[in-house]
Amino acid sequence: MGKVRRKQLAIVDERSDEIFKILYHKGQKMVFEASSGPSPDLADEERVFVPDPGLPSAQHTDHKLQTQLAPEALQKRLLRLYRDSSASVDEQGVSVLFMALGFLRWYDSDASDIARYAPLVLLPVDLERDSARGRFRLILRDQDLEPNLSFNALLHNDFDMALPPLPESEAWRPSEYFATVHDVISQRSRWQVEPDTILLSFFSFAKFLMWRDLDGADTTDLVEKLLVSGFESSRGLITGDENLDSRFQNPRDLGHILDADASQTQIIAAASEGLSLVVQGPPGTGKSQTIANIIGVAARAGRKVLFVAEKRAALDVVHSRLEKCGLGSLCLELHSRKASRKHVYAELKRTLELGEPEHVNQAEYDRIRSVRNRLNEISDRLHRVDAQTGETAFNAIGRIARLTAENHARPDFKIEAAEGWDAEQMDNRKRAVRRLSDLTRVAGPEHEHPWRGVGKRLSPMKRGRLEEQVEEAKAQLTVLQRALEAAQAALGTVAADSLHAAGQVQRQLEGMAQMPELAADLLRSEVVTAQPDAVLAICERVQALQNARAELQRQVSPSALTMDWQEARLAIGAKGRSFFRFMSGRYRNAMANLKGVARDNVPRTYKERLALLDRLIHYHTELDAIVRRRDLGQQALGGQWADEETDLTAVLPAMRWIAAQIVFAGSGAALGRQLDGWPRGSDPAVMAADLLSLLDQFSMMWGGAAGQIGLDYKAAFDCDAIVDVPLRAIAARLHDWLTNMEGLVEWNRLYDAARTVSELGLDPIRMRLATGMLAPEQAIGTLIYVRAEAVWTRLTRLMPDLASMDGRDRSQLVEEFRQLDQRLLLLAVQEVVCSHYKSVPDGTRGVMGTRARGGEQKDPSHALAKASGPGC
Repeated sequence: MGKVRRKQLAIVDERSDEIFKILYHKGQKMVFEASSGPSPDLADEERVFVPDPGLPSAQHTDHKLQTQLAPEALQKRLLRLYRDSSASVDEQGVSVLFMALGFLRWYDSDASDIARYAPLVLLPVDLERDSARGRFRLILRDQDLEPNLSFNALLHNDFDMALPPLPESEAWRPSEYFATVHDVISQRSRWQVEPDTILLSFFSFAKFLMWRDLDGADTTDLVEKLLVSGFESSRGLITGDENLDSRFQNPRDLGHILDADASQTQIIAAASEGLSLVVQGPPGTGKSQTIANIIGVAARAGRKVLFVAEKRAALDVVHSRLEKCGLGSLCLELHSRKASRKHVYAELKRTLELGEPEHVNQAEYDRIRSVRNRLNEISDRLHRVDAQTGETAFNAIGRIARLTAENHARPDFKIEAAEGWDAEQMDNRKRAVRRLSDLTRVAGPEHEHPWRGVGKRLSPMKRGRLEEQVEEAKAQLTVLQRALEAAQAALGTVAADSLHAAGQVQRQLEGMAQMPELAADLLRSEVVTAQPDAVLAICERVQALQNARAELQRQVSPSALTMDWQEARLAIGAKGRSFFRFMSGRYRNAMANLKGVARDNVPRTYKERLALLDRLIHYHTELDAIVRRRDLGQQALGGQWADEETDLTAVLPAMRWIAAQIVFAGSGAALGRQLDGWPRGSDPAVMAADLLSLLDQFSMMWGGAAGQIGLDYKAAFDCDAIVDVPLRAIAARLHDWLTNMEGLVEWNRLYDAARTVSELGLDPIRMRLATGMLAPEQAIGTLIYVRAEAVWTRLTRLMPDLASMDGRDRSQLVEEFRQLDQRLLLLAVQEVVCSHYKSVPDGTRGVMGTRARGGEQKDPSHALAKASGPGC
């Protein structure tokens, strides 16, 4: 027996026949009796107990099993045996606890001095108790008696002998069997049967039974590859691109009783086709569900299925799934306590008494196929890959739906070219937008960056030179602003905030330096300050009239200026070209008048005569106009006004100066106030010269710095030229540059990224990022949204029926198919039940009927399983 293990318990001073009678014949329970003395040490416990021969005494016929262990040690030993036995049943579905009655002492050879022991009768038993502190009881387990199979094989191989089979009658005793064994071994010296050596322990023949089955079976290709040659490499059964609906055009061909995905369906199909396969997968991937489907498909085909597993839990899971499907009647459980004859007969009887199931309505499969095919048509359109973009309508809709669910705002723009981008082009754009959005998140929006508008990259050395130029320009701008403030204070005007405005101030100062003496006196007139343009116009009209009079007096006498020449103009104009003009009295009178005032000869040509007359008429017209405006002249010039004789030598330059200065001052009144408020001691000429010099110096410094960085004024200041940029904005920008010179490198990266985005046709995204209208974290989503909408537009143009596809109709079809799919599982179960019912023998015919009536009660369970119908 070897060294004693803790997983066994020796029974002392008992008789095998009496124990067999109580447990096996009477079916009664026995308890364990502890030793009154101390428990033996390991050395003593290792020795096999050999009781004294003789007739049984009272202690041999009671229901107490004597042991060598003290009470506490006995309880611990029994508790361990109980737990190990329960674990074996729970995990492996089989109990291996036996009461070994009688041992054969044997030796490997005649020369060996080591005695070995082999049990002869193995009585299947179980331990039970009422509570955690209750007393353990030993009961017979409902299981066939088994001989010592492993030892019998050893005898056959090594000693050319065999143990006798166990008796078939009900009333036999172990002593009778021991006597038969004794006769078999009588030829072996020193071998001896010890009939009353008894041991409670674990005995398992699982590996031996497997070896025996393989040893006695015909060699098959599968067994040969499993145990000897191995398998050649082959492709897996799972192919992700297989269209299972094409493979199983009739839904009935699936035969699934439980849900199965595509990979599981391929496995089920391979198994139903008779392929041998190994399926691997982590827990929770549906292996048990797949096994249940394989069993259901095989049972419908009329096949028998033997389902074995190392762990009982695996058997229970599959059986539970079959039970829930209503296929419990297919299953005959032959493991653990359910392998008993009583349980097997009861299950067989229940199967025989099953009623006829309802037959399957085959028309239901047609409706399932119709709905499935319609959904497949819709799915084909939604999932058809566009050769240009590599996209599908489903992907486009899915992206839009996901972004909408994430509360992403729908873009307020479209990019028409987006519908033509392939996957690589889209990836390039996503990378570009992601880079720009990342840089924007760090550096801020492009249009708000202090270095915006810079178009050149500078080396570190050039950046150092630029910093010096910026410092100089900033200092010069400060001086310019101070001088400008002083000039405006002298002029009493509002602050000028641009180089253009500063130039106007400078020109206004120059004008102030050139003011005529009469200008101040004229501005004291209300009409001059209120209507300077009108006063200037009348003065210039008088001057023009005086010039015209001087010109006319070189051709005609002064008296001509007082005459009315309208009649003469009409007469000469009408007859002047006629050959018979001298016959007209009006013409002759007109020519006579003209000759009377002419200083020299009358103009010779027709045109010259008319031109002279027109000038005389215009003179009279202008003179009348001046006379009509006499009040304005008198109000402006007072006593100096003398109509066409007014002396304008000093007046006209003063009025022209006033008009020019009003352009800067805004009005005659404002100009008057400037003159009245001009600070004493301030020379406008000096101030104008200084301001012009400062403007030139700053413009030169700014131009050097701006030219070095290639500044784009439109991008930098939203102006076309620097002269239009407010001085405070220039000062702020110079300050920002000085405090963040390293930001120029940051800007270069941001600008390069932005330019790349523009080159890829994404100006709308760049603009919105640049202005802050689009948050950087929303940029990629916006690009995806725009592309998805463009792709959807393209696909609806290529497949117009997409646009008319109603999502509600599809949802109704999906819901109907979901219900039909569940119905399909029930139909498959119904098919299996019908197939199983047809295979069950009618009435009491066949082996199953005989067993169910209770005949041949001692047939082993595995024989019944072999004779039973389809199931698991």
